[in-house]
Amino acid sequence: ELTVDKDITLSGTGDTILDGDDGTSDIAIFIESGSVTIEDLTIQGYGEEAIYYSPTPTADELELTVQDSTIVNNDASAIEVDADNIDANVNIDTVEARNNRAVVDVASVVGEVTVQQSEFISNWAGIEGNPTELTIDETTISRSSDWGVEIYQSELVSITDSTITDNGEDADEDNIYVDELPANSQVTIESVDASNAYDNGVSIVGPQATVSLSDIDTRSNGGVGLYVEAQSTTIEDVTSTSNGHVGVDVIAETSEIHDVDASENDGGITVEGSETEISEVDITPNDGEFGIHTIDLQSVMVENANIADSDESNIYVESSASKEEISIRDSSVRQSNSVDGINIQASSSSRIELSGITATGNADDGLSIIGGDATITDVEASDNGDEGIYIPSIRDVSISASTVTGNDEKGVLIEEIGTTTAISGSTISDNSGYDIENDAAQNVAVSD
Repeated sequence: ELTVDKDITLSGTGDTILDGDDGTSDIAIFIESGSVTIEDLTIQGYGEEAIYYSPTPTADELELTVQDSTIVNNDASAIEVDADNIDANVNIDTVEARNNRAVVDVASVVGEVTVQQSEFISNWAGIEGNPTELTIDETTISRSSDWGVEIYQSELVSITDSTITDNGEDADEDNIYVDELPANSQVTIESVDASNAYDNGVSIVGPQATVSLSDIDTRSNGGVGLYVEAQSTTIEDVTSTSNGHVGVDVIAETSEIHDVDASENDGGITVEGSETEISEVDITPNDGEFGIHTIDLQSVMVENANIADSDESNIYVESSASKEEISIRDSSVRQSNSVDGINIQASSSSRIELSGITATGNADDGLSIIGGDATITDVEASDNGDEGIYIPSIRDVSISASTVTGNDEKGVLIEEIGTTTAISGSTISDNSGYDIENDAAQNVAVSD
């Protein structure tokens, strides 16, 4: 065991090996104090940690740097940092680590942990702990028995240009798991492959955090592709396909989800919170219940969505809020396997806009709407297994410039309205039941 108690640089030649003789020796390098740089070493075969950094308290900012080194076949962590709330920065640069317990195990560091241009393969875990700040860049973490990255209570997390895949052997073990985020914390993940985890590809939990996810590939995970609980979430340019549960699951006050492929999951996109904008999404086919499922949102905007083959509704807007603003535009909802193309269940004070919708070949209704004021324009609701447009209960509805043909039951079925229904400039024909059936007490105004 080499004990270090001062500022020092330990440099090898590239061929220098510290060998623990298959576990006969405990710790390779034990650092008690000081700022230390370790470079150009191979550390292997120790019974405990390869590098153990536990500095004594000091008024100075400390730093541990490990670079251009190989750490393999140690019984405990490759690098363990127990800084006990000391201000210390940890830099891992161009390190290869294999067959260790964890690679970087960081406890109570008030500072920044940076890992870059490194490769951690077949360890028990990749990076774990609770640093104040964590940056991972151009790094591969793969085939860990536990999590790839498991981080708690960090104020700033940045993971970029990295491959973090094939991690976990049991339930609740993800490629990337970030939890217990404090208020005003920020998480950024960009240009990352997070596929083939035993459970979720990416999990982030911080109800008061800001989360940004872009250019991410989360395929073939056993659980959810992306799971986020945050104050504000932005998800963009993501492929989240062939996962065991939904592709994207978000709980956030505000969320924006753009340019996402969430096909072939057990459900496409689920959102809870207050406001969401969803655009440019492809969920074809959807192998689960709902293509898009929004829950209790005050504002829902869906645009340019392409969804097919859901076991339930392709789009299901479920709300117990009031005065909701719901807009679905320029989207295709086709061939749901048991229910509707679009199913909206909103309050009597809601405002609903549906325009540029193609709702064809669904097992039940093309559109089913409960709500307040609804405007339906430029919609094709044809060849569905039940009604083209079904309105169980609504205050006011206007249907214009739409085509409703070839449905197995009625073209338009209205059961209850508050004040007015107007249908104009539309083609409603060749349906198996009545083209328009009004079961409400109020009249329906129909015009060319």
